[in-house]
Amino acid sequence: TITKTAAASSHSTLRADEASLSNSESISDILTRALRADTVGLRSSNGIASYDEALGIPKCSSEGTSCDTGDLVNGRGPVYPEPNYPNTLGLDCIDGTSGGPSDESVDRIIVSSESGGYLEEEDSAIITATVNCWADGYANDYVYFYYASDEADNTYWNFIDRIQCTGGGQQTLAASYTLPKGSNHAVRVSIRHMENDLTNDGDKCGFGSFTDNDDVAFTVAAASTDSPTASLEPTGSPSTPRPTPQPTPEPTRVQTLSPTESPFVLFSYGESLVTDNNLDIQISDGLNAKVIARAGSRVNLANGGQSSRAYHMYMDGAGVTPLRDGGYVYVSNSEDDNGKAGVHGLYFSNDGQITDYKTLLYGTTWNCGGGLSPWNTWISCEEHDRGQCWQVDPEPSSPNHNSPMVTLLGGDGGNYESVAVDNTNENKPIFFTTEDNSSGELRRFEADGNDWDALHVGGRTTYLEFLDGSTFQWTTSMWAGQRSAANYYPNSEGIAYHNSTLYFVSKATRRLYILNLTDKTYTSERTGSSWVGQGSFNSQPDQIIGNDMDKRQYIYFTEDGGYAPGVHVRDREGKYYTMVRAVPGGRYAGDETVGLAFSLDRKKFYFGFQEAGVLMEVTRNDGRVFN
Repeated sequence: TITKTAAASSHSTLRADEASLSNSESISDILTRALRADTVGLRSSNGIASYDEALGIPKCSSEGTSCDTGDLVNGRGPVYPEPNYPNTLGLDCIDGTSGGPSDESVDRIIVSSESGGYLEEEDSAIITATVNCWADGYANDYVYFYYASDEADNTYWNFIDRIQCTGGGQQTLAASYTLPKGSNHAVRVSIRHMENDLTNDGDKCGFGSFTDNDDVAFTVAAASTDSPTASLEPTGSPSTPRPTPQPTPEPTRVQTLSPTESPFVLFSYGESLVTDNNLDIQISDGLNAKVIARAGSRVNLANGGQSSRAYHMYMDGAGVTPLRDGGYVYVSNSEDDNGKAGVHGLYFSNDGQITDYKTLLYGTTWNCGGGLSPWNTWISCEEHDRGQCWQVDPEPSSPNHNSPMVTLLGGDGGNYESVAVDNTNENKPIFFTTEDNSSGELRRFEADGNDWDALHVGGRTTYLEFLDGSTFQWTTSMWAGQRSAANYYPNSEGIAYHNSTLYFVSKATRRLYILNLTDKTYTSERTGSSWVGQGSFNSQPDQIIGNDMDKRQYIYFTEDGGYAPGVHVRDREGKYYTMVRAVPGGRYAGDETVGLAFSLDRKKFYFGFQEAGVLMEVTRNDGRVFN
């Protein structure tokens, strides 16, 4: 018996098993907002799909007799590189990452009218899939076919057929179905290895190390009233305008940077949330968002090219550091497992255009949060039992650029999260590090010096201990710090410093702790407890950053989990607002927001959704700076 195995970690299996990221969003919602109403009535005799950035899959916009992906889905994920993988609506399914070109893949999908005429509602269509079956075990390879429509009785994925591979190598398999009502349609083809694993049988997403799922979207004509086969030539009689078969969706938001002399528009976070159906977010009125990177896809550069590598998976903590040429780097962690994590840099010119994307640290595990040093390096912390905090220099001209190093912040190792720094005394900067553990002590490291070496040589470490009467001290006893964490601030996450005040959150208690470092007193509050405007902050707080701290003392929070994870803001009076959040119950439900950072000129704000792998850029409609 030939058994196909893969060295898949429990973490990667979990990611694949939970890959249905948009279970609560109907296909109707996705298709209607990307296959626009103004494409209805456009016709071609046959359709060659092109990649659609909004949908994340190949798409034929015009009505036609067929729709062909060509080479747009050829390959599988990063193994046998598939362009723009995973090529599923809303990043709905994750491709397997084991094996190579000889293993399972969906390489091409053609949807065509069985009658030879236009693809029309209620007519029969054929899905022809070119797939690659494993030569040594094709009997255990099965190909699944699904369809969806914006007006089908069930606007989620509908099963059509399951076909067993009959040989190894490239095979052509076909399934037919009746096109349901609706102008916006999609089909999915999924190849799965089923060796002793019937649990991979019933879901719309195949999972496992040798699975490939691919979708294609296309436009279907309304049912013909005079002839079952539409002619490719125009008739001599006047034509009746075809009614638009679906509501016209909201226009796509397109960022336009206003000139500096544009009128100032006063707005308040969360006063009114506007739904952007294309991005599946609700954003404060007066703000604008666009996607600038997707995990697993190459980054589009300002010069018209693309990055040499795909954007990293499982983005997490992030920051922005200046470059000597006047530009800046958006530095982002990858929270992947088993040595697949690291740090990556998205490079921008001084006018905010993306010029490059590259890896700055690799071979680490579960890089979660971090923080910036006073000398413009990034500190990236690993979140596992023996995790460490690494120093990374994004500046290409620096002698340390290609030499990331473990710092002294993590001691013997731990589940470290985020870092903040008090640089009041430039000769002895103080670094604060949180740990995501039920008894994870908050660390205080007083460095000797103010440069790269200060995090690698010398220094002293103490630990936060809460005392009676809302006071605290820094103790040399790690045990005392751990006990205090267990009793008061378990699983601490994001942290920020400003003007002798330290802010940090505990996700377990869902509280923000505010430490006055001068008189060693503290207060705490439940995050989101004093709410203003629309939105809500009901799930776990995670990363935090400060902005405009001298005046408004805004603290920005990410949110882990919930039906509408978002980015929320706290002002100096302790009131909370929603800046932007996922559409409740939409494709990002249960995800977490990550990667908060502002551009150097504070005109751009960056955040992402980790599981969906989407990085967004937010600007003000009036082009002014935030706050």
